[in-house]
Amino acid sequence: MREINRFYRNYDSLRYVGAQLVIRLRTPPTDEQMELLNDRFGFLCVRGRIERTAPLPIEVRDGDAVELARITFVFAKHGFGELRRLIDTVNGFVEAD
Repeated sequence: MREINRFYRNYDSLRYVGAQLVIRLRTPPTDEQMELLNDRFGFLCVRGRIERTAPLPIEVRDGDAVELARITFVFAKHGFGELRRLIDTVNGFVEAD
């Protein structure tokens, strides 16, 4: 139960929109936290950086968790274990309940 609660502390869900991986969060990362994510996990990007984003048009059309904060990047799909570490890191950005 603790592991599940920890996993969903800030992380909510993810979705691919074309080549972009969109990770939905309960609390948006600060500028400093975004820099940390890019420093630690930027290698997961095929190109560009990990960025904050508003809901993408297809998410709005689908009503897909549009109230949540988001980060997005073009995921290289070679580091799923590292993707889990990224999720653990964003979960650490918020206080435990």
